[in-house]
Amino acid sequence: MFWVYELPNIAFAALTIAAFLAFGLGGLMITRGWIRKAYAGHNYNDIVSYYFSACGVFFALYLALVAAGTWTTRQAVESKVDEESFQLAALYRNVLDLPEPHSSSLEKHLREYTRFVIDKSWENQRKGIASNAEEKYLDLFEEELDKMDPKTDAERELHSECLNLFNQISESRRRRMSNISTGLSGALWVVLVFGCLLVLSISWFFTLPSLQVHLVLTALLSVMIGTLMYIIAAIDYPLRGHLGVSSDSFSLMFDQLMKGH
Repeated sequence: MFWVYELPNIAFAALTIAAFLAFGLGGLMITRGWIRKAYAGHNYNDIVSYYFSACGVFFALYLALVAAGTWTTRQAVESKVDEESFQLAALYRNVLDLPEPHSSSLEKHLREYTRFVIDKSWENQRKGIASNAEEKYLDLFEEELDKMDPKTDAERELHSECLNLFNQISESRRRRMSNISTGLSGALWVVLVFGCLLVLSISWFFTLPSLQVHLVLTALLSVMIGTLMYIIAAIDYPLRGHLGVSSDSFSLMFDQLMKGH
């Protein structure tokens, strides 16, 4: 089902809502005649309302917990992405103070790495691809940094700080790659979808004199559930899809610090 993350947001939302609408309205039309016949003229709306409320409360609590957990995960990933860009900016500033010819070469590798992350890596991440192509720029940077032979205490301290920041960036990048596949487990999704379908199914057991009113109410409930499910699905994988964490922090850092050098 990962192909849905490649759809535009409107198409993704419309598809999700349409699926629940089809289930809700289709199920109502199929079961309405059988339910009215089974009731034999009696009205059981009070009993159905009790079951609907009980299931609705438990489902709403579960839905709220899942939504909160999904949003918290997304915020955490976004915070880590910002941290990675801050580390990259700090390393670039330190590199500017290193002696030549190492400084120019190291600057070049960092600019190429940042540009590649913005232009290529982020597009791959949105498709769920953890590409290692960007790692070659970090390897070139590390090789150049290892060639440097600090002469003074200031240079040794700056070189040591650059190595420390480089290691932090490498670790942040590995975390970003691992977060591409971070999402709700299959078991949680099964329970979530089952809860949605159960709530819709119970709504079929109400008996209303007007079929049109019942259809409208069921449609509204289906749209609400479909919208909530779309939001959860859209942000479930923090780096995937059009609602995934953006590369804005990298782009801003590049424009303010690296562009023009």
